[in-house]
Amino acid sequence: RSSLVRSLTWTLIALTFIPLTLMGAASYLRARSLLYAQAVTQMENSAQVQVEEVHRLVQTRAIRLDRLVNRPDTHVLYERTFHANPSSPEYARIRDELLQAFQAVNRQGEKSLFHQFFLMDSQGEIPLASEPRWIGLKVAEPFASFLLKQDRTTFGLFDVRPLYEGQLAFYTTVQVRTANNSLLGVLVGVSESPALAEFLASIERLNPQAHAYLITHEGIFLRIDPFTASIQRFEPFAEQQRRLAPILQRWQGREEADSWTIEYKNAEGIPAVAHLRWSLSLIHI
Repeated sequence: RSSLVRSLTWTLIALTFIPLTLMGAASYLRARSLLYAQAVTQMENSAQVQVEEVHRLVQTRAIRLDRLVNRPDTHVLYERTFHANPSSPEYARIRDELLQAFQAVNRQGEKSLFHQFFLMDSQGEIPLASEPRWIGLKVAEPFASFLLKQDRTTFGLFDVRPLYEGQLAFYTTVQVRTANNSLLGVLVGVSESPALAEFLASIERLNPQAHAYLITHEGIFLRIDPFTASIQRFEPFAEQQRRLAPILQRWQGREEADSWTIEYKNAEGIPAVAHLRWSLSLIHI
């Protein structure tokens, strides 16, 4: 009889344990799914907020630079710059006047919209720049041809030589044309790496457990270096590259905004979630 009682007891315990185990597993899966959804939503929202802020700044930069080019008093100075001798008094006067005009439109509250600006002719040469060392330099290809074709746009470009070797910067462009619409060159305003580093840092501050990256149109991965606080190039680990490559390939040449969320294991084998957002305003980022 006691043996029968023990058998019934173990049977009841086993039958009770199995449903509890199933209930516990279901609760765990529901909790995990909820946490995952919350994490993804938080990443999507913070990325959206930051990208919208960048888009607003991009539009402001383009408007200010356009004003600088198309003001009647400054436009004639740009035309003269392409023909002036850099060692002549006329060139010095033109440069001083354009620098003053640039500084007048370059403020956004307490901050500067651009760190530098330069004028580039149709051959990629720089006849005028806020940085004196750039005058007379020639922008390397394919960047010179690319910048010359852009009008009222902003792009993130990496390693534009000889101006910003091994660095990422925002380049805002406005074409300079004659009265009969012939292209003389392009005025370029540059926002240097600190502005971009602050953009990434703002995302990471909203998500302390996350890391924010920029991936260029050419597939170059960039992040904030934890030691120098500057933007540096890095090589993604194999699993990360494998999961991201098809998405980046799909986005090549797209003209619509898009986003994507994926899961993979990081370099330490820990599951990670990545949210990617394709920016139209910064099509080369």
